[in-house]
Amino acid sequence: MVWAKAKFTTMLKNNVVRMSRINCTVVEHAFKKVLAGTKKAIVRPDVQIAETIAQDSTLAHKKQLALTVTRVDQKMFHEEVAATHCFTRFQDPREMVCYIGAAPF
Repeated sequence: MVWAKAKFTTMLKNNVVRMSRINCTVVEHAFKKVLAGTKKAIVRPDVQIAETIAQDSTLAHKKQLALTVTRVDQKMFHEEVAATHCFTRFQDPREMVCYIGAAPF
Protein backbone atom coordinates (compact mmCIF):
# COMPACT_ATOMS: atom_id res chain seq x y z
CA MET A 1 0.00 0.00 0.00
CA VAL A 2 2.88 2.35 0.76
CA TRP A 3 4.35 1.57 -2.64
CA ALA A 4 1.04 2.41 -4.32
CA LYS A 5 0.82 5.70 -2.44
CA ALA A 6 4.41 6.60 -3.40
CA LYS A 7 3.74 5.72 -7.03
CA PHE A 8 0.56 7.80 -7.01
CA THR A 9 2.39 10.76 -5.45
CA THR A 10 5.18 10.52 -8.02
CA MET A 11 2.65 10.45 -10.86
CA LEU A 12 1.03 13.58 -9.48
CA LYS A 13 4.37 15.39 -9.21
CA ASN A 14 5.46 14.41 -12.71
CA ASN A 15 2.22 14.95 -14.61
CA VAL A 16 0.47 17.80 -12.85
CA VAL A 17 2.03 21.21 -12.57
CA ARG A 18 -0.75 22.92 -10.66
CA MET A 19 -4.14 21.67 -9.58
CA SER A 20 -6.96 23.56 -8.07
CA ARG A 21 -8.08 22.65 -4.58
CA ILE A 22 -11.26 21.02 -5.94
CA ASN A 23 -9.30 18.76 -8.30
CA CYS A 24 -6.98 17.74 -5.48
CA THR A 25 -9.96 16.74 -3.35
CA VAL A 26 -11.43 14.68 -6.20
CA VAL A 27 -8.12 12.88 -6.74
CA GLU A 28 -7.76 12.28 -2.99
CA HIS A 29 -11.23 10.72 -2.77
CA ALA A 30 -10.50 8.53 -5.80
CA PHE A 31 -7.25 7.35 -4.24
CA LYS A 32 -8.97 6.55 -0.93
CA LYS A 33 -11.58 4.50 -2.81
CA VAL A 34 -8.87 2.50 -4.61
CA LEU A 35 -6.98 2.01 -1.35
CA ALA A 36 -10.10 0.71 0.42
CA GLY A 37 -10.63 -1.83 -2.38
CA THR A 38 -7.00 -2.94 -2.09
CA LYS A 39 -7.38 -3.53 1.65
CA LYS A 40 -10.46 -5.70 1.01
CA ALA A 41 -8.57 -7.70 -1.64
CA ILE A 42 -5.73 -8.38 0.80
CA VAL A 43 -8.10 -9.72 3.48
CA ARG A 44 -10.16 -11.85 1.10
CA PRO A 45 -7.66 -14.71 0.39
CA ASP A 46 -7.65 -15.78 4.05
CA VAL A 47 -11.42 -15.97 4.02
CA GLN A 48 -11.42 -17.97 0.77
CA ILE A 49 -8.83 -20.39 2.14
CA ALA A 50 -10.87 -20.92 5.31
CA GLU A 51 -14.04 -21.54 3.25
CA THR A 52 -12.24 -24.05 1.02
CA ILE A 53 -10.90 -25.95 4.03
CA ALA A 54 -14.35 -25.99 5.65
CA GLN A 55 -15.85 -27.56 2.51
CA ASP A 56 -13.34 -30.42 2.46
CA SER A 57 -14.12 -32.80 5.32
CA THR A 58 -10.61 -34.31 5.39
CA LEU A 59 -8.89 -30.93 5.61
CA ALA A 60 -11.44 -29.71 8.15
CA HIS A 61 -10.64 -32.71 10.35
CA LYS A 62 -6.88 -32.12 9.96
CA LYS A 63 -7.44 -28.47 10.85
CA GLN A 64 -9.26 -29.43 14.05
CA LEU A 65 -6.39 -31.73 14.99
CA ALA A 66 -3.70 -29.17 14.13
CA LEU A 67 -5.35 -26.39 16.12
CA THR A 68 -5.12 -28.52 19.28
CA VAL A 69 -1.33 -28.17 19.14
CA THR A 70 0.08 -25.34 21.23
CA ARG A 71 1.06 -22.24 19.19
CA VAL A 72 -0.64 -23.43 16.00
CA ASP A 73 -3.19 -20.97 14.69
CA GLN A 74 -5.24 -20.74 11.50
CA LYS A 75 -2.62 -18.78 9.59
CA MET A 76 0.10 -21.30 10.41
CA PHE A 77 -2.21 -24.15 9.42
CA HIS A 78 -2.97 -22.48 6.07
CA GLU A 79 0.75 -22.03 5.40
CA GLU A 80 1.48 -25.66 6.23
CA VAL A 81 -1.32 -26.88 3.96
CA ALA A 82 0.13 -24.86 1.09
CA ALA A 83 3.74 -25.85 1.78
CA THR A 84 3.03 -29.57 2.20
CA HIS A 85 0.48 -29.98 -0.60
CA CYS A 86 -2.34 -30.74 1.86
CA PHE A 87 0.01 -32.91 3.93
CA THR A 88 0.49 -35.39 1.05
CA ARG A 89 4.19 -34.56 0.79
CA PHE A 90 5.04 -36.85 3.71
CA GLN A 91 4.90 -40.62 3.90
CA ASP A 92 5.35 -40.81 7.66
CA PRO A 93 4.09 -38.56 10.50
CA ARG A 94 7.68 -38.40 11.74
CA GLU A 95 8.69 -36.63 8.51
CA MET A 96 6.04 -33.99 9.18
CA VAL A 97 7.25 -33.42 12.73
CA CYS A 98 10.82 -33.02 11.48
CA TYR A 99 9.67 -30.65 8.71
CA ILE A 100 7.97 -28.23 11.11
CA GLY A 101 10.92 -28.40 13.50
CA ALA A 102 9.10 -29.92 16.45
CA ALA A 103 11.18 -33.09 16.71
CA PRO A 104 14.19 -33.19 19.01
CA PHE A 105 16.13 -35.40 16.60
